[in-house]
Formats: sequence, C-alpha cells, structure tokens
Amino acid sequence: MVLDVPSLRKSEQIKAEIVDKFGFFPPFFGPALQNPQVLENLWQHTLSAYVNNPLSALFKEKLFAYLSRYCAVPYCSICHTCSLQALGLNARDVLELLELPPPTETDIDKHLRVLAQAPGGLKVLSLNAALEESLLYCSIFISLEQEQAEYCRSQLRRLLGLVNYQHLITFIGYVKTCHVWIEAQPEIAYEIDKRTIDHLNTLLDEPGLAVFFHNYLERIRCERQSRASRLAEIAKRKRAEEQLLHHAFHDVLTGLPNRALLMDRLGHTVERAKRRQDCLFAVLFLDLDRFKVVNDSLGHRTGDQMLVAITNRLESCLQPRDTVARLSGDEFAILLEDIKNVSDATRVAKQIQKVLTLPFNLKEQEVFTTASIGIALSATGYDPENLLRDAEIAMYRAKALGKARYEIFNANMHVQAITRLRLETDLRRAIERKEFLLHYQPIVSLKTFSITGFEALVRWQHPERGLVSPVEFIPIAEETGLIVSLSQWVLHEACHQMSTWQRQFPQIPPLSISVNLSIKQFLQPDLIEQIDQTLKETKLDSRSLRLEITESCLMENGKSTTAMLAQLKKLGVQLHMDDFGTGYSSLSYLHSFPIDTLKIDRSFISGMGVKGENSEIVQTIVALAHNLGMTVTAEGVESVEQLTQLRMLQCEYGQGYFFSKPLNSEVAGALIQNLHRGLGAWNTEQSILSIANQANISERTSAASVLLRAHVAEAAKQELEKEI
Repeated sequence: MVLDVPSLRKSEQIKAEIVDKFGFFPPFFGPALQNPQVLENLWQHTLSAYVNNPLSALFKEKLFAYLSRYCAVPYCSICHTCSLQALGLNARDVLELLELPPPTETDIDKHLRVLAQAPGGLKVLSLNAALEESLLYCSIFISLEQEQAEYCRSQLRRLLGLVNYQHLITFIGYVKTCHVWIEAQPEIAYEIDKRTIDHLNTLLDEPGLAVFFHNYLERIRCERQSRASRLAEIAKRKRAEEQLLHHAFHDVLTGLPNRALLMDRLGHTVERAKRRQDCLFAVLFLDLDRFKVVNDSLGHRTGDQMLVAITNRLESCLQPRDTVARLSGDEFAILLEDIKNVSDATRVAKQIQKVLTLPFNLKEQEVFTTASIGIALSATGYDPENLLRDAEIAMYRAKALGKARYEIFNANMHVQAITRLRLETDLRRAIERKEFLLHYQPIVSLKTFSITGFEALVRWQHPERGLVSPVEFIPIAEETGLIVSLSQWVLHEACHQMSTWQRQFPQIPPLSISVNLSIKQFLQPDLIEQIDQTLKETKLDSRSLRLEITESCLMENGKSTTAMLAQLKKLGVQLHMDDFGTGYSSLSYLHSFPIDTLKIDRSFISGMGVKGENSEIVQTIVALAHNLGMTVTAEGVESVEQLTQLRMLQCEYGQGYFFSKPLNSEVAGALIQNLHRGLGAWNTEQSILSIANQANISERTSAASVLLRAHVAEAAKQELEKEI
C-alpha cells in the first residue's frame, strides 16, 4: 500500500523519526537514504502495518527490534519472520542469533497453550511478558521445517481462532507487500528470492488474505505501469521539448545554427567587444554561385546532399570557437571570433573558396560550385543586425564584380545599397505616376540614307533626380519583376506613337517601330495575346512592329523559343536578334529561328577604326546573316570611318550617335515632318535651323545634330560614289 505524503521530507528528517520510534536506525533502511521518496514510502508502509494491525504495539516493536539488528539487506523481511529464506537463513539460524535453543514439540505446545489461554485473546493490547514471548516464538516457529511449521500453523489457527490468526498472519504478510512494492521501484537494486515469495504464498493461504493480496498485487502492478507510463511520457515530452528547442535554433537539414542562434552568439560577441578594446571579430556572408542550376538539373534532394557536403567543408575551415550558420537556401554566415586583423578573415575566405573548388560527387557525376563572400569587420560597427547586413551587402558587391570572390565592406557600399533601395521604391511608384517616357532613335538605311524607322528606348523622368539612365533602373526592374509591366507600357506607347505618325504623314512610306522584349516578358504565357491586343488597340499594322529579342534570351529557352517565334511571325511582326555576337548562339538554332534581322552589338562596331579593327568579325556576321536570308543592322555607329566600312560590307541599316541620339517624340515628329516637306535634302544649315525652329522645344541641339550628321553622311555617300 502506497500512502500519499503531504510534502516530501528530507532523508535526515525521516531518519530522525525512525530513530525516535525504534531507538536506533535499522540497517535495512540504509540504502534508501539516497532517495527521500523511496525512504518515505517504505517508512509509511512500515507505520501502516503497525498502526492498522490489532496486535500489541509492544510485541511488534520487540519483534521488529530483535530481528532488524541482524539484517543489512535492503528492505529484507527478516524484520518479519516469514522472510528468513530471503537471506538464506532458516528458523534455526534465527534462534541461534537470538541465542535460543532449537525448539522441541514440547516447547511449541507450551507456547501455543500460552496463546490459547490468553485472556481476551490477541485483541487485548496490553500483553503480559509471557504472552509476548510466546507470540514471538510462534511467529518464528511457523517458518520452521515443513512438518513443524504445518503443525504450528494448524495449532495456532485452532487455538487463536480464525480472526486472531489472520491478525497475526496479516502482520507477518506485511513483508510480502514490501517485496511487491520493492519490485515496482526500478531505482532499487534488489533481487528478491523466489523461495521467499513461495513461502509467503503458503503462509497466506487464507481465503480472505488471498483476496486482499490479489487486489494489492493488482494495484501495485497498475501503479507500476502507471508510473512507468508517466515516466515514459515525461521522457517523451522532455525529448520533444529538447527537439523543439534544437529546431528553434538549428537548421533541420544541415544541423547548423540558424539565424536566431547566430544573432544570439553575435550579440554576445558584440557585448564582449564593447568591454575589450582588443577584441576583434568578423562576419562572413556566403552565397553559392549558380546553386539553382544544381536543383533544377539534378533535383532538390541532390541539392540538399550538396548543401550537407558544403557544410562539412565549411566547418573544416574554421576554429572550434567560430560559428557557421545556414541562413536560408544556399546562404551561410560565419562568425569569426578573436581574430587579430583583417588578414585572418580574408585567409578564411580564401580557404573556403579553395575547398569549394574541389568537385562534389553527386549521383555518380562531378559537380562544381563557387561562392561569393562578403566580409564585415567589427570595426565597422557594434550592432549585430547591421554587421550581418553589411556582410551581405559586401557579398552582393562580390557577385556584381564577377562572383567567386570576396569583398570587404566599406561605408560606400551601404550608401549605394540605400540608394538602390530608394530607387527600387521610386521605381514602383513611377509606373503609377506615369514618370516614364519614350525616346526614339532613328534607324537609317545605309544605302539610301533615308530613315526607315525608330527604336523605342524607355527613359525615366525622376521628379528629384531628373532623367535616370536605363543602365540604373532596367536591372532593378528585371530583378523585381517590374520589367513585365514596364515592357507592356513601352510596347503600347511605342505602337500608339508610330500609329499616330503614320496617320499624320500618310504620304511617307510606313516607318517601323522597334521595341525590345525583356526575357521575362518573352516568357509570359499570354505574350501573343498581349501583342495582338496592343496592335488592335493602337491600330498599328503588324508589319510596322519589330520586336528585338536578345541573343542570350533566345538561346536560353531553346526549342520553346522556336514555337514562340513561329506564333509571333503569324501575327506579321518582324523579329530582330539584338546584341548579336555577345552571347553563345548555336548555328543550328539560329538557322531554325524565323529571324528577319541580326543587330550587331555596338562593342564590335566601336572597334572598327581606320585600321580596320574588328572588321573581320563584323564581315563574318554580315556574311552569316546574308547566307541565312537575314538583313543586318549595326548599332553604335559614331564615325564616318565606321559608316564607310559598314557600307563596303553591305550592311543594310545603322543607328547611332553619328546619325542622331535618341529623341523625344516631339523632336522625332519634327524630323519626320521635315522629311515629308522635302526639307530633308540634308544639304543646308538653313534646313537645320528650320527644323529646330519648327520643333519649338529646348532640344534644338538634338534636332540640329540629326540633320548635321545626315549632311555629313550625304557627303560620305558622294565620296564613295566618286571612288566607284
């Protein structure tokens, strides 16, 4: 029976109570001193057996005191006579310890008669010395050899009566409850002797007692199972809590600290650096280059395996005091503590780049990767978030400079990052506020020197910064996805403007408008519908629209590009491959694409000088285009020499500052009007001033530049004709 104790006492308090009760501390209580709960439960069992048993308290104490002095086995039942065999002792050994002679049948009968003649039976609490002595002996005698024990038990049952006999046996059977209870305590190293239990079962064969102990055993088993379940549940909950705590601060895939744990450690390092002036540390922000290619080609599972392998290599480059954390995807951060100078940080960065150059064996094939690394030193500031931010800014700077390298943060990088952020914010609003406008650069026939069309080039009229170069905002628009909506606006505005000019000047052969398609716009699933709807809304003939698509955009999408181009051709639009020569064109694809014109990149044209530099390359491109049935447009024509060589190579079209820089719609319209009125003889300064005056705008220099360049071109044309 397990009793509830109001509050858990200390072992010393329980021991003091036991000593006060018995006058000494029985040895079998000793092993329980290390566990107050076990000691308390055993002591409550003992008290319960004494308090609830009607036998004389004096007798019970004497019996307990006599026999417990000879027992050093944990919780053993020599304290109660029926457990003698648990110690390997029998009744005669106990009698010898008590310095008593072995009993004869006469001795047994003598004590039995004393019990039988007890006045009032054993329920009387005040027993005389003779009765106490006989009761003590009889409790020993029932554990004698089987024949004597059976005789003693039968006589006791007859002399004491069933009730009193059960009182005595209940007290003796207390030890069985102790054995059963001990078995239920896994923290107690106690192996019970099966013979003792068998002997107890023989002693306690009374029907009432059998039911009692059956119920008691069931209760103990349930308590043991319940306790085991509770312990298992507690252990399970503890493991779950530990796992949740670990997951809260670690990356599940790599097992590395996550951002939260990194920031915690970085915070402690920052505080330590504030107290120690000689404490220097660094934060490295690492991003894998082109890791997306691995995921897309080999699958995310293989990508995960690669991340684990990279983790192992990163850890091999660090000291035990350093921290490497996975922030997200293919981004890692490293905290280098107690470095001496910046060279320690750069040395680690170089070592990381070195180990990452070694191949990774994934799915039986070698995979290579590199990393861009940004470094922020503690000298730049003491705010954990800012340090990580600065390292990330430096990492993006490393990527912008070609990847596979490291960069050390400086204040200018932060200024540039803030400027870029503001520019991105303003860019989002610019579309809503209609701050964009189009400029139009003439495309000239190099054979007749007539304008055949214009290329629409977007410009941003910033309310504070003025005209912002496309070099600044186009990359941001592409990264943020704003390029799609911006490109749609450009397409619609350019088509509308050309449609207006064609209606305004119907006698001029229809001019064309060239519009650049970004890669994201080209990949839009509804691109064909967008273009068709734009042509219908602006009422522009599809033959007047030329879509310029970069070489890299066409080649990256392969077969799907061919299908898309075929659909565009069905609309009747012209297709131009822009920036030809800067990508990696496949001749097989180039032959299959329904391209009308190749536009030679300005980098090749600018190299065409008096000495004929780059002329061979341009000549090859022109010949290739002609063999494929395509025309050629040269971008970036800026000198008479370039113009002369292009004409000799039979390049059909040209555009560039030699003819005109990009013009706003008013100046471009004035130029078209001049051609319509026949003032485009390109031969008098009066014509130049006339157009400038008619435009009535501030960009007279641009208008003059148009006719001046054309006049020079006409002179070049005449010179060539004379030579021929």
